[in-house]
Amino acid sequence: RIPSLTTDFIKNEYNNYSFLMHPQTRETMINIFSMIPRKYWAKGLTHRNWWSNEDIFNTVEKTLNMGVEQPGFFFVDYNCRLDFSTSNKVKLGYEYFLKAGFSSNNAITILCSDHGYPDSSKETGRPEYYKKNNLSHDLILTDDNIMIPMYIQYPGCKKGLKIDTTVSSIDLYPTILDLLNLPDNNDVIGKSW
Repeated sequence: RIPSLTTDFIKNEYNNYSFLMHPQTRETMINIFSMIPRKYWAKGLTHRNWWSNEDIFNTVEKTLNMGVEQPGFFFVDYNCRLDFSTSNKVKLGYEYFLKAGFSSNNAITILCSDHGYPDSSKETGRPEYYKKNNLSHDLILTDDNIMIPMYIQYPGCKKGLKIDTTVSSIDLYPTILDLLNLPDNNDVIGKSW
């Protein structure tokens, strides 16, 4: 059984809004993420299709414009590989959250990635290598794909603090529980920062 932050949030009366780009993720991770209700979807979206970053961005905008019940948990899933303007969409999305009243005074903001991508100058970083060997791009562990960006902001957090030590994304879950003073879940792996 995989511990689920969404389950812990629901148990503690948080409303969950997950904006997921991949149809398979929306289907197979239903116990981990609560899917955004259809009434918030941008026009023309279907469940069976990939959602582009533009679709995700428009759905976030529509959701925030319609109003959301608080307290809320938002998970926004962008695809940086297929869209070189992802940084701009993340920035605009963040500005929408600010405009909707979510700020460093009342919200936790986390920016990270599930994995990076291998260096394209190496054999293991070339798409044809994965096709030829019938592999997915995240099955080979290299420094390129285990080192990801990690940004966290929360009420009371020191501004501009940079951490030089290695941290693990597995520690995000217990850290969030700790910051929100939610009860520990016995299934949680990792430890709070």
